Formats: sequence, structure tokens, C-alpha cells
Amino acid sequence: MTSVQTGTQQWLLDAGDPNQKGRLICAAQQVFYTASILWGVIGPKIQFSKGGMQEIQVYGLVAGAIAPLLVWVCRRKFRIQKFRRFSLLFILNSTGIPPATGISYSSWFVVAFLFHSLIRTRYYRWWFRYSYITGAALQTGTMIGAILVFLLLQLPKSSTLELEWWGNTVWKKTADALGTSYYPTDPSVGF
Repeated sequence: MTSVQTGTQQWLLDAGDPNQKGRLICAAQQVFYTASILWGVIGPKIQFSKGGMQEIQVYGLVAGAIAPLLVWVCRRKFRIQKFRRFSLLFILNSTGIPPATGISYSSWFVVAFLFHSLIRTRYYRWWFRYSYITGAALQTGTMIGAILVFLLLQLPKSSTLELEWWGNTVWKKTADALGTSYYPTDPSVGF
């Protein structure tokens, strides 16, 4: 699967070229490509073994096994009502999606809070009847908006339309875009 995605990204779409005509940047494919390099070339032994760069993350496995048990104990033994609908699985699983950005999580949180805390508790009948339809409408509106932006703005300009504002140019000043690192490394040490 990884070789198919990498091949499609590199040779068919030419997505690795910064001067590509369509400017296709597929975040999910870049994550898979990076993961295949990490696990295939570098390997888990170098990363997670004693003295490795990410040695501390091994303890995350232990924390991940203990944390659901703590939530269960809070539910069963102490009868804490706040933990009745608390799902650690959903919270921790959502943080493992690398292509998502901060704005994805903040907008998700605002909509979820409005619908599942305020509207559900105050207007339960409306929420019960229309929450599914409203969620589908929000997703459909986002997709239709993306299609309209492509058809009305990108396609007529042969993918050369450039909008200059802070939201479109701020990424050019990040360490990833500049190809630099936050911490300089000594070539003799490596990673």
C-alpha cells in the first residue's frame, strides 16, 4: 500500500515538485511516505531503544494501558458523574491524525460543544430531530464550497490563481517550508 501511494504521489501526480502546475500537496500521503521512511530505513530499534531519540514514547504504551482503567475506576468505584460520557478513546485517537491542523480541532470543539452541551441540554427535542441532518448539511456545505472554489476560481485560471493574505502565506515562514530545523544537529551525531 505504501509503495502504491508513494509511486502515485511521486510519478503520476508529481506532488513532490514545488513548481508543479496543479500545486497538489497531499498531507496524508506525505505522512505515509514519511512513516515508510521511518519504519523501513531508520527502524524502530534506533528510534525507541535505550538512548534512542524517542525512547520516552515507549512509556506511552504503559500510560495508554493504564489511563482507560483509571476512567473505568472513576465511573464504577467513585461514581463520578462527569466521567459517565467521557471517552478517552475518542480523545486520544483524534490526536493521532497528523494531517489535521489546529483549526480543525478548534472548530470541531466549538461545534461539538454547541451541539452536545448547550443545544442538547436546553432544546433536546430539536437536537434529537435535527442534529444528524445539521451535521450532514455542514459536511455537504464544506464539500460543495470546496468544489465551487475549484470550479470558479482555480479551473478558469489553470491553477495559477494566487490570493495573497496572511492565511495563505504564513506557512511559507515555517521551518518545514524553509527546510530548516528547530534544533541544529551535529553531522557526526546524526539524528
